[in-house]
Amino acid sequence: MVGLRLFGAIHADRRRKVASEFARVADGVDAVFVEYPVDGFGFERAFRALARAPLAALGMLLVSVVQWPLYALLVRSPLPAEIVAAREYAADNDLDVHAVDDHPIATLATAGPRVAVPNWLATLGLAAFDPLGSLLAAVAVVGAWLVGSLLVRVHRLLWAAAVPFLTAGFGWVILGSTLVSDVLLAGCVLAGLAVGAGYYALPEARWGKTVGKKLFGLVVVDTEGRPISPFAAGFRTFLRLLDLPTLYLLVLVDVWDGRQRFGDRAADTVVARAGSGGTDETDRAE
Repeated sequence: MVGLRLFGAIHADRRRKVASEFARVADGVDAVFVEYPVDGFGFERAFRALARAPLAALGMLLVSVVQWPLYALLVRSPLPAEIVAAREYAADNDLDVHAVDDHPIATLATAGPRVAVPNWLATLGLAAFDPLGSLLAAVAVVGAWLVGSLLVRVHRLLWAAAVPFLTAGFGWVILGSTLVSDVLLAGCVLAGLAVGAGYYALPEARWGKTVGKKLFGLVVVDTEGRPISPFAAGFRTFLRLLDLPTLYLLVLVDVWDGRQRFGDRAADTVVARAGSGGTDETDRAE
């Protein structure tokens, strides 16, 4: 008989906290499986991805560089906290670590024509609209990622000390330069709003939960335990704009009653266990 234990964590979370939680869940296991490449994806795959699907690959590298300061502060590694915890636990207990999924960059590195052709058409379209701005943005993203990836191979602490300056530098180049098209920035804003509405606000307004909350048995309710209104769902989603750059106000989340983030506090909502205090599906249907 095979037993399976599942562990989930926020990628950019406090390293010691995640390691402690992981050790409790993994106590006595025979092997560790992680939903991520155990050793990252490397330079070769990154440049192959850029060659096959340039726009999507640039987006993935951009996400990595933007997240690095959080990872440096909380994890002290460019790898997610749960991956670091899994590797350290496996090393301490002489266990094997197996990857059960691949990084999107590795997937893009083997992309076929159905992915490559639209990517190249969109890239060429942006380049034709704003050649200098597009080139500058691409060089800034790839350059920052390349320098950071080289530094982490020298020493992790050197990488952690340098990434805030790398991220700030490439951010200044992209956002502060008049060469970068306003269309690109507007597209990023619209994409962010679409993701916020489609993944967070609409599902929470209708069902009280996103896909992630459903998987972990959570639901968003007001402070009285009742289903939240569409306005509250939209308001707490909009305030993620304040929560994200401030690490979800981790200090205040620990201090406030109910462990609310700023968006929850302002919208008078709280994330609770589904089925507790009148928050399950049956009560919502009534």
